[in-house]
Amino acid sequence: MSQFPVSPFLSRFPSLILGTEATCLGQRVRVSRARPVGGGHRELIILKRPSSGLRPIMGRHRGPSPSNSAFVALSLSQRHRVKSLWSGGRSFCVKSLTKSHRGGWVKSITQYRATAKAYSTMSMASSVSSSEETSWGKRVSEKVLSFYTSLPKKGKPQGREVTVLAAFLLSSPSNDLKVVSLGTGTKCIGRSLLRPYGDVVHDSHAEVIARRALMRFFYAQIQHLTETSSKHAPCNGSKRLKIDDGNLAFELDPQCLNKGKYTMRKGWKLHMYISQLPCGDASLSSVVSPLETVPLGESDSHSPLVDGSKQKGMVQRKPGRGDTTLSVSCSDKIARWNVVGVQGALLSYFLQPVYLSSITVGLPHNSPENFHLEDNLKRALYDRILPLSNELTSPFLVNQPLFQSAPVPPKDFQQSESAANTLTCGYSICWNECGLHEVILGTTGRKQGTSTKGALSPSTESSLCKKRLLEVFLSLRQESLASSTYRELKDGAEEYHLASKIFKGKPPFSNWFLKPLDCEAFPISK
Repeated sequence: MSQFPVSPFLSRFPSLILGTEATCLGQRVRVSRARPVGGGHRELIILKRPSSGLRPIMGRHRGPSPSNSAFVALSLSQRHRVKSLWSGGRSFCVKSLTKSHRGGWVKSITQYRATAKAYSTMSMASSVSSSEETSWGKRVSEKVLSFYTSLPKKGKPQGREVTVLAAFLLSSPSNDLKVVSLGTGTKCIGRSLLRPYGDVVHDSHAEVIARRALMRFFYAQIQHLTETSSKHAPCNGSKRLKIDDGNLAFELDPQCLNKGKYTMRKGWKLHMYISQLPCGDASLSSVVSPLETVPLGESDSHSPLVDGSKQKGMVQRKPGRGDTTLSVSCSDKIARWNVVGVQGALLSYFLQPVYLSSITVGLPHNSPENFHLEDNLKRALYDRILPLSNELTSPFLVNQPLFQSAPVPPKDFQQSESAANTLTCGYSICWNECGLHEVILGTTGRKQGTSTKGALSPSTESSLCKKRLLEVFLSLRQESLASSTYRELKDGAEEYHLASKIFKGKPPFSNWFLKPLDCEAFPISK
């Protein structure tokens, strides 16, 4: 039986007592009775009325007050996606279930009065058993790991090699959960390999690969929506991206039809999974060093990782074996996504900001009982951006996703006690639901299997490099462009550009590592 907490706030809802009825997935349920079962617990019995007969659902909670039973009923009903509650001749509508800043849950309940259209909104806070959060983390990780296992061996760790796994998932209004993009990897290229043509992937860490695969998934959704609305196939010879009608997560934003931008449909949510704490700030107080930690001997004057124990909160640089990189850590990038959205500048021409609803991270295999992974995530990915709350303007905001821990991942994603004994896989797998599946060599930023003779040919370019992503953008953008270079095009997304400027204008992000300007100065050719 599930353990449910007692809410001291139920005094604000005196009519929610035994006899409470609810609609769960179109069916009526009713609190039948609560009886003492010893140990300060009370057993709650809810009668669920299916097509025929009554079926009991049972749960336990602590507390002597009958009103507490109603709270348990509300908790159980929420798990069954309850839409509304009736009690004492009044109708209550469960509006939201979100994480509070103190780590508890906030239920927002709207009471509709029978005699008037006016309504009042009341909030009650309660702690929720950690089993609910654990079950979510387990559900997400099982979904991602199961899908990863189904992929071919190409690009996966071999022998003693390990890697990092990241994925993005969509949940639908019916609470279905589906992996829509996935990435692996721990490598990025050094400063000397940067090219001004946008034809290489600079950063092949799992989180970045998964996010770029997600961007291509977004483009596929936009292509399908625009073709459906215009009722004609692409006329510019562009390749038709594979899309499933039942997976359309976007719709035209009804709040600003004049802009013609899409927004996430009601009830759809985006989630992220990472097999370990992201490199950078989130890992600094971890009991283990991440795969991407810079050994002190390899630090240089450009890196803030001279003494990691004193650099909490600072922007971090990803390490390079002898060749300094200019890529910022995944912690810093995810923090940025919580301000400007995961969609990036070019997709902002089509989309309103897309924010994460949850971030789930696998626990280290040797973590002690008192290790609080969620605290590390919150400090690095939310607390650092909180001061920007009053600086941003709509539609941008400081997003606070739910931070969840997941079970320890399989051995392919478990590092050794020391970074020196960890052998990392050099390949990055990138996949999305719309047909993308390729392997990138992280040390070159090009597709696996590139020969020395044809090392710079277009056939070696990854679908995730800026040049290829720009091609998809141009195939969908019908309006004439005033920009002549890729950089100018990014800056042309004015609202996004302003939010990004605000983000990088405040400490600690004012120390953001910038790549040479010519890296994004390649021309646009349509």
